[in-house]
This record gives sequence, structure tokens and C-alpha cells, in this order.
Amino acid sequence: MNHIASPFSLIFKIGAYKPFSEVSPLVQFTNFTCNQALLEVLDGFDQVHIVDRG
Repeated sequence: MNHIASPFSLIFKIGAYKPFSEVSPLVQFTNFTCNQALLEVLDGFDQVHIVDRG
């Protein structure tokens, strides 16, 4: 079933994610390691291909 989210549901998801990410060590660690990996990759390349399997 394909479901197209409304702009309001996106706003609600972002609103729920923000407080959760502030208190969850797992989310903080994931964001940190992802950002670090991107910074390391971008140091030597002009383009990066990112595949999100989430």
C-alpha cells in the first residue's frame, strides 16, 4: 500500500523525532558516526553516492 504523507504528518514526525533524538544516546551516536563518515569521505572526493536503506 503506497501512502503519501501530508505536510502535517511530516511536521508531526519531525516534532516527535527532535525530543527523542535529544535524549537517546543511540540516535546521538548514529548521527555522530554518520556525520564523521561523511566528513572523512568528502575530504578527498568531489561526489558521494549515499544509499539509505532505512
